[in-house]
Amino acid sequence: MALWRVCVTWFLLLGGGVFSATLGEGSAGSPTDEVRRVVLVKTHKTGSSTLANILFRFGEARNLSFVLPDDDIRLGWPGRFPGRFSEKLYGRPVSEFDMVVNHAVFNFEVMSRFVPNARFISVVRQPLSQFLSAWNFFSFKGVKNMSSPVFSEDEFRALLAKRHDLPRTTQYRIFNSQSHTLGFTHYSHTYGNAANQTAASASDRTLVQRWMDDLFSKLSCVLVIERFDESLVVMAHALAWRLEDVAYIPINVNRRRHRKIMPPSVKRGALELLTTDSQLYDRATQLLEAQFHAVPGGEQRLELLQRHVTALRSSCSRSTANRSREETDFCWRCGAMQTTYTKLLKAKAGVLCSWPLRSYNEVEARPPPEIDELFHRACISPVERRRAPFDKEQHLPSNTRPPALSRMDRRRRYADGGDRHGAAPARMTVPSR
Repeated sequence: MALWRVCVTWFLLLGGGVFSATLGEGSAGSPTDEVRRVVLVKTHKTGSSTLANILFRFGEARNLSFVLPDDDIRLGWPGRFPGRFSEKLYGRPVSEFDMVVNHAVFNFEVMSRFVPNARFISVVRQPLSQFLSAWNFFSFKGVKNMSSPVFSEDEFRALLAKRHDLPRTTQYRIFNSQSHTLGFTHYSHTYGNAANQTAASASDRTLVQRWMDDLFSKLSCVLVIERFDESLVVMAHALAWRLEDVAYIPINVNRRRHRKIMPPSVKRGALELLTTDSQLYDRATQLLEAQFHAVPGGEQRLELLQRHVTALRSSCSRSTANRSREETDFCWRCGAMQTTYTKLLKAKAGVLCSWPLRSYNEVEARPPPEIDELFHRACISPVERRRAPFDKEQHLPSNTRPPALSRMDRRRRYADGGDRHGAAPARMTVPSR
């Protein structure tokens, strides 16, 4: 197996934990007209983890750079992109990147400075379905009755009573979550009549329509999870990607035994709260319908994509003993969740490593040996991590000296060709097993 060559081109915004890693080897014979600068506005509980996996695999295979969060999940969400950082650097990133994939609130101007000339995409879900999925997936302590299979009216009233006492991250995961992530909260604060207007309480249809007009003028496509395959055909056409590049295995599907059932009375109450998301979803489905019919040979391309998806799932469902090493590596990547893939990209870059890599994977219970060895070679061991807790301040870039590193980091980088003070080599070669 070819050696992984990892070129480290990372930066950390002061106090924010955002860095880039340029990774892997380019894909030979890839189309010259395919779009390689993409920003995914990743919404919650909408199938966005599956879409993120597609983008991670596409970017890694083509040596593209990612803006990655230090917590493996959020780039400032539910606050502004890309998170806490020096005001001196606001809107003036140290470098340019190719992709944003992790959770972030849409901000076209700022994101465009990090990824110039990017195509913006997102994915939405029927609001009641998203609301119930978020309710089943996330923890609502003191509100949710875990022993009951029904989302009762008492639970719903308790949720409304404690709505403003919930943590901000919890509020924006369930109350018009998709609109918030796509920038409506900021838009309503900027252009709305009420200074305290939020995505969860907006009632001004004119304001919502103006926001959606502005939003959809900046997005190349908005996928709809209920029509995911058709959405991928539209996305592949808009980005000039091959259909085999967007074949997928469903990621982060809620398979818990205890899923709440929502009775009609609760559905009616929830819909009254989700007016902004409902208008967004209706607009997105209308746009998708028009875009799909505008794709040349759309129905034939849909059938071809579905064959690619069936072949991928069939290949990855086989026993590891019946797959080649390359197939096993690829199938592990196809099943890797957002946090897992982010950890892998960090490990390949050898900076800001986070534990553990062995998080849940839709396909493989354990990482393939080559990936496991790469991760352990790039990161300090759990024992050393417990002895010396990770300090992200160590990795702040400096114009005058290399960042201060732990003894283990200095030892590792010196062994990989860096200087004895711990400065990273320009290129690191990480051998496979």
